[in-house]
Amino acid sequence: PKQRELLSFIRTATMPGIVYTSGRRTAENLAGLLLAAGVKAAYYHGEMKADDRAKVSDAFMSGQMDVLCATKAFGMGIDKPDIRFVLHYQITESIEQYWQEAGRGGRDGDRADSTTALHGWNSDNREILTLSVLRPVVEG
Repeated sequence: PKQRELLSFIRTATMPGIVYTSGRRTAENLAGLLLAAGVKAAYYHGEMKADDRAKVSDAFMSGQMDVLCATKAFGMGIDKPDIRFVLHYQITESIEQYWQEAGRGGRDGDRADSTTALHGWNSDNREILTLSVLRPVVEG
């Protein structure tokens, strides 16, 4: 269900955006899911070779891809002004990490959203509840 919701979100989102994950495997899997759905996406994490990280970063920064699925390794020195959304697929390690990553959206002064996908079971364990918390990073 969470992957289905991610696809639904991406299909209606204004591009480009970042999907932050807590691990490299999740970043790789989500990028594969998005690619299979026809989204121009890639993954980025600290265990990639430096050359591969540079190629992916350059492609995202130049607008050759719409969505980057990344761990916290993607961030320091990143100043892409037109990021329209930052989605946290999992909860961050700290509120400081959340604010730092969320702040990468909307640096051009236009609206950008930061979304955290939270999932859990309802009281009788029959259906999954979903809550997405939207916070405008910048409203132009």
